[in-house]
Amino acid sequence: MTDKNKRKRPLVADRRYPGKAKPKPKTSARTKPATRKAAPARRKAARSKRPRRGGIIGFFAGLARWIWRLIWTITWRVSLVALLVLALAVGYIYTTIPPLEALLDLSLIHI
Repeated sequence: MTDKNKRKRPLVADRRYPGKAKPKPKTSARTKPATRKAAPARRKAARSKRPRRGGIIGFFAGLARWIWRLIWTITWRVSLVALLVLALAVGYIYTTIPPLEALLDLSLIHI
């Protein structure tokens, strides 16, 4: 049926963006020596996770971490809601406050 000795090509996508053609260098009387390309920057090694503590200390550390996360999660959300309520209250007062002359009783001021 098929020839099993025939090597199959790997299944890869076609080149979408062909490389740009490099311009030919101009020859001149004075030629500069070829400069070496800089080596590509090395990738940073992935940070390894800290090993978890085991035993009774690990249990209490995990419990304390869980409680702190719970407190922090609730605190920042409550703070955000409080900030929004305060901003709405300030905006409401700002839009409904009467002019300064209406607030002051000018008859009490003796010059």
